[in-house]
Amino acid sequence: MAAELQHRTRNLIAVVRSLANQTMRRAGPTEAFREQFAGQLGALSRVQGLLSRYDQELITLRALIETELDVLGPALQDRIVLKGPEVSIRKAVVQSFALALYELITTASRYGALASEQGRLTVTWRVDALDEGRRIVLDWVEDDLGPAHEEASIRRGYDRELIERALPYMLSGKGRYEIAETELRCSIELPLTACRNSSR
Repeated sequence: MAAELQHRTRNLIAVVRSLANQTMRRAGPTEAFREQFAGQLGALSRVQGLLSRYDQELITLRALIETELDVLGPALQDRIVLKGPEVSIRKAVVQSFALALYELITTASRYGALASEQGRLTVTWRVDALDEGRRIVLDWVEDDLGPAHEEASIRRGYDRELIERALPYMLSGKGRYEIAETELRCSIELPLTACRNSSR
């Protein structure tokens, strides 16, 4: 039953994408809007596929990250490092997290480390015991950004707003977004009411 519902949801996303394209042909938002909107729907569609595959199981943070990174294709995968414990995510927050990952991945591939020949992306996560309770902490680090990142001030502003304000508000977490000349560091903290350590 759940798998059928996920299938219907993915079909609905396809219909929404088609309607958006038709409306834009008539009314005319920019190509940049069309591309971004289609990408966001794609992220949601991938999440629905993930939810279908994990119908009776908890989704791990690694599985979610890998699903969103798959959009980059195999060529960039050897420049990406993922490291962290097996931590599961409540299905109620998967979509919000997936959209945040999509935005970070898009910026990294166009303007960040993955747009540079030498750039690397490292994503690590851990469980910390802090004053406010146990939290999952995800660190997103891009090294060797290259010259393209200087052209992305508007895009970076959107990503900062997403990480430092929108995502923490939606998931009761914290976010930090810092960029230097050749490095970007992004940190996301979520309470274990949103994520659960699957080893326990």
